[in-house]
Amino acid sequence: MLDETGQAAVSDVQSPAVQSVSVAVPLLLPPPRRRSFAEGLKSLLHWFTYKESIAVCIVSAVILAIQLVNIANPQSYDTSKDPPTRNTIGDETYYVAEAYKFLHAEGIERPEHPPLGKWLIAAGMFLFGDNAVGWRIFPILFGTVSIFIFYFICLRLVRQEPDGSGTGELSPPMRRGASWFCATTFVPVLATFLFATENLSFVQAHTAMLDVFSITFMLLGFLLYLRGNYLPAGAMMGLSMLSKAMALLAVLAIVLHWALTRRGEILAEIKYTWNALRGRGGTPAARSEILSIIKLLLPVPVVWLALLVLLEYPATHQWASPIGRTLNMIGTHVSLSGPSYWSPTGIATKPWVWLVWPGGMYYSYAPRYLSSIGWTVWALIIPSTAYLVFEVVRRRARGGGVAAFALSWFVGVYGLLIVMEFAVDRLMYHFYFYPAAAAVCLAISWCAWRIWLVARKRPKTRTIFLSVLALYLLATVATFIIMGPYGTNLVSF
Repeated sequence: MLDETGQAAVSDVQSPAVQSVSVAVPLLLPPPRRRSFAEGLKSLLHWFTYKESIAVCIVSAVILAIQLVNIANPQSYDTSKDPPTRNTIGDETYYVAEAYKFLHAEGIERPEHPPLGKWLIAAGMFLFGDNAVGWRIFPILFGTVSIFIFYFICLRLVRQEPDGSGTGELSPPMRRGASWFCATTFVPVLATFLFATENLSFVQAHTAMLDVFSITFMLLGFLLYLRGNYLPAGAMMGLSMLSKAMALLAVLAIVLHWALTRRGEILAEIKYTWNALRGRGGTPAARSEILSIIKLLLPVPVVWLALLVLLEYPATHQWASPIGRTLNMIGTHVSLSGPSYWSPTGIATKPWVWLVWPGGMYYSYAPRYLSSIGWTVWALIIPSTAYLVFEVVRRRARGGGVAAFALSWFVGVYGLLIVMEFAVDRLMYHFYFYPAAAAVCLAISWCAWRIWLVARKRPKTRTIFLSVLALYLLATVATFIIMGPYGTNLVSF
């Protein structure tokens, strides 16, 4: 029996006799049968019939439509100049010029960045021409795909919640007529809505820069990791780094999560190995946890080293040493140091400033594209991540729950930026928070769900919660409009 949130009622707890029978049943079941292509296609089409799937599709379609409407605004070229110059926004100036050079085999102008993202921009220019549509079509498409991948990450995490949390497999992942206030509906849909409408995510997915490609591959790597597909997950993280080398921080986030949630098994393996070396007996683990992370990490340098030079050869017609190119990139990035300011109006700022002031930098004034964290998401960064810390400490990070992964994600891609800042005083910019924005959206949604579990017990608190949630969603939509291109003539800031 399920209650209004899709959770199992207390009265459904099995008796010891029933439990003893049910424990033996899985041993009698045959191994799971691999689905055929037709069955997989049928399952995929069936996915579009669920209301949460429809909600995610509607949100993604609206964002995609807004992106496409503004894809060529401003006009591709400034014809008032002789010769006409490209009307690029933000750092498009560098990457569009680089993509053009790639297409015409004119060498590498910015060797500090890897080539995959540049080639994806170049692919759009090859298909649609050297214009705004060509520059931005693939960033927009990758940004849209990232919304769906993020949804599946959230769904996977909620379904992996330990049963004792009251949100795990007791709440069915897909069920017609299920309440919106079911963990596997509420958390993924709310997080996806926040991520899709978050200003920084929207702006970076609109501009011909490298970040959106790196984030999309990163999210796909996260999803494969959560599914236990370690080799392809490592390959995706390698592609993410080939789009932007900073994705290495996301690899470290996975390692942090793996160590955090498997520390008992890891310590047991280390103890067994140590005892074996000392000639003492012991029972080895049935499945090596250390082998799983090796399977994930191994493809990362393989993909990086194999494709780095291969992707650069068409632009240079020279075979460079992948090790030499890697060391050159590292040296260049470390040398990018200079004055970073506490002032929110500074272009380069300290990464901890982003938590206390949304700030940002303009990519374009008309239409407005402001590289800044969405205000409603920014306002809850500190409280939501603080709750993640509390839950991980309180529950000792058991299982593969939402809090452990979201916190590892945030610490990996944002916390390590602070470490880097202290270590080398590197120049930092607001859009560097983009990889962490999705983690914050997930943290906010998870906090909202945990509050709902308490608020739903009384009519008054339930009403207050629903009212606050509705106001927050309205504020999110209003913020998206005000900060985005359609808010150019509404508010001046």
